[in-house]
Amino acid sequence: MRSKGRQSLVLILGLVAVVAVTAGLIAVSRQTALLKSMEHWTSDWRTALLADQAQSQHPRTAVIVVDDETMHGYPYRSPIDRGLLARLIETLDAAGARVIGLDFVFDQPTEPEKDRRLIAAIRKAGDKVVIGTLDARVPLRPDQREFQNRFVRETGAATGFVNLRYEIDNVVRGEAEADNLTGSAAGEFTSFASAIARKAGVVMPSSDARIAWLKSPRDGSDVFLMLPAAQIVAPANDSERKLTELLLTSLKDRVVLIGGDLSDQADRHLTPLAKLGEGLMPGVVIHTQAVSQKLDGRRLSLLNPEWEVALVLFFSGCGMLAGLRWKASHWTTSTIPIVLLALCDAIFFAGLRTIVPFATPALAWICSVFIGRWLRWIS
Repeated sequence: MRSKGRQSLVLILGLVAVVAVTAGLIAVSRQTALLKSMEHWTSDWRTALLADQAQSQHPRTAVIVVDDETMHGYPYRSPIDRGLLARLIETLDAAGARVIGLDFVFDQPTEPEKDRRLIAAIRKAGDKVVIGTLDARVPLRPDQREFQNRFVRETGAATGFVNLRYEIDNVVRGEAEADNLTGSAAGEFTSFASAIARKAGVVMPSSDARIAWLKSPRDGSDVFLMLPAAQIVAPANDSERKLTELLLTSLKDRVVLIGGDLSDQADRHLTPLAKLGEGLMPGVVIHTQAVSQKLDGRRLSLLNPEWEVALVLFFSGCGMLAGLRWKASHWTTSTIPIVLLALCDAIFFAGLRTIVPFATPALAWICSVFIGRWLRWIS
């Protein structure tokens, strides 16, 4: 009787421990930096190794970069010369670009004539221009906010917020989600990439905020056609002009994003692809990654929270049974189940483009195995 009573007690304690481990780890994973960082670290490696990889360069997008070479000879570098931006828009519009995205902040006046020319160029381009804006989550002075809103109204262009979403480790893994509590400017409830994709005729759910990254193509080319703005508006000689004409021909019907990549401006960011040595990525390229994902219909999502709880509960329960049944040296209580979890994670990512938590289920297994061994010992 005593033995059966002790076994029943052990079973009850084991069930309580399984629930406690599951609830505790789920709560900790939501609130503490350590577990969040562990999950991000493992998911970043899966993303870097298993991200989509095309055979060649993305055919529907291009990036025009305003870099140090482009700004050589201009009297100021910030804000970007709006006469230059006007010429870029005029040139791309004439070349037949399908959509033109401006990844710049328009929160203050510059030279009045150049401001007017830029507004005129955007209006002339018609319905194909999307302007990046800063929504109310970004602290602008009232005069800056008013100028941005007025600039948008005068151009008549579509807008989308250019906010990026930084995780706890300062890595950008997706777009910032729409925040309907921060209304002050047109387009605030649509991300920059979503607004551009919509102009191109593609609508995706706003909840698709995780970026499905593209790795460098198999043929060794750049992910996107990348052109310095100077090549477009100021070719140096006849041979450069011929090259520019050829490049402009290739931009017909493409979605083109224009953005800055200046050495003295902090618009480069860590992404999961940095795990493979990609380095910091310019903001305009991150937006282009998000745009290309929407154009292609690719997705990358996190496991549904309810399924995450079920997964952690499953590993906690299995760990408890393993700890109660087998000795410490048995293969079932070793690291083999964790290796199998890693393989399952890779399969889910590769097949379903779903990021399955790794650190929390693995810790649930380890904690439950040790608790099960202790309960086995006292029984």
